[in-house]
Amino acid sequence: MTKIYSSERKRKGQTRCEQKLTVEDPAFELVNALLTKKEAAAILRTCAATIYRLGVRGEIDVVRLGTRLVRYRRADIERLIAQATCHQAPDTKSPNQEAL
Repeated sequence: MTKIYSSERKRKGQTRCEQKLTVEDPAFELVNALLTKKEAAAILRTCAATIYRLGVRGEIDVVRLGTRLVRYRRADIERLIAQATCHQAPDTKSPNQEAL
């Protein structure tokens, strides 16, 4: 992990917690595997409150890194999308089409 010193941080407008990660860093995959509530909501194109409710209901796992620091696994979000995707063969008709 590349450390950013305070003089560099002030010039770049970065906060104390921000550090540059390169693809070679072992922590790079772990950081990309955990999403904030807003990032997870952006993937699902929903609001952050929906992500919170999914976590409370247990539909996605919540990673608690502290009392107020919560993250969501990217794999859980992708699994939720895969479960919600319904596949229908192109030659079969849905029940609504049969009535027509």
